[in-house]
Amino acid sequence: MKKIEKLLVISPFVILIFLMTGCTPQYIPNTLNVPMLKNKGEFQASVNTGGFIFFDPQFAYALTDNVGLMLNTSFQNTKGKMGDYHKHILGEAGIGYFNNIGKYFNFEVYTGYGYNKIKTQKTIYLGGYETYYSNTNTDRIFLQPNIGFSYGILEYNLSGRLTYNFIHDLYNEKELQALFLDPAVTLKLGKNPFKVSLQGGFSLPLYQSDIIEYQLFIVAIGLHYNISKKASTQVKSF
Repeated sequence: MKKIEKLLVISPFVILIFLMTGCTPQYIPNTLNVPMLKNKGEFQASVNTGGFIFFDPQFAYALTDNVGLMLNTSFQNTKGKMGDYHKHILGEAGIGYFNNIGKYFNFEVYTGYGYNKIKTQKTIYLGGYETYYSNTNTDRIFLQPNIGFSYGILEYNLSGRLTYNFIHDLYNEKELQALFLDPAVTLKLGKNPFKVSLQGGFSLPLYQSDIIEYQLFIVAIGLHYNISKKASTQVKSF
């Protein structure tokens, strides 16, 4: 009996956490683009995924020795049992400043705009089957500082992305706003032109105009391709 009583007390909180962290999410944090550009003309392209569920292609280019551009995308189209599905598509572009700090450290900060579309149907059992839906279009602006350390084949980066989201909830016919902080750690291994990466982080809602469901964790593995004009010149002269 005591176990049953504990379950009755705990289960509402478990269900609430489950619903608030991605049953039918209205905010999904894409993989953070952390290019850590070093010189003019450098170009980076990467593809990131989490269990082959989503794909986040990303690009970055150094216009000058201190100004960079980035382009980020995210795609997912998965189907489950009982007609469940999840679809989302995101595109965003940004501009930023980067600089080397000594021999081993780099700093960069980017800002930009993105647009995201999400459609989800999820059926769960709560003493009976319940089906939940989301259908949102979101305009968002972001600010993302990154600081990194690199030595040899190792690159370690800390990031903290702020996104302010204007969520057009088409299913419930609501206009929502939310500010999220997405802190993340990114580890890259390898030598140019190819590196592999592992990123982990989470989403923290700082402001919500109403209850907004969101995906809590960021977990991604990626493959990066890098071309640096200065690096190529050095190799040829050597």
